Amino acid sequence: MYYIIKRMAKRRKKAHRRHGMQVLTLCISTTMVLVLLGLVVFSVLLARNLSEYVKENLTVTVMLRDNVSDKDVRKLCTTLRKRPYSLNIDYISK
Repeated sequence: MYYIIKRMAKRRKKAHRRHGMQVLTLCISTTMVLVLLGLVVFSVLLARNLSEYVKENLTVTVMLRDNVSDKDVRKLCTTLRKRPYSLNIDYISK
């Protein structure tokens, strides 16, 4: 009888150790998933903010030939001002 009780106690200890290892594995895997999810969300937000910053602060310089008339330059400026993607048009002559 004593042998059976001792054997059952050993089985319980082994089961308890196995259970403890499962809990540890579960905690580590859950932590890894949450960290990766946080990195993905952070990356998406950072990319969105960077995209908006670039769109708002992009400067384009256009250099025209010397033989372009003032009428053509004004027409080009008017056309560019009407575009929804242009915020500010500055014409600087020589």
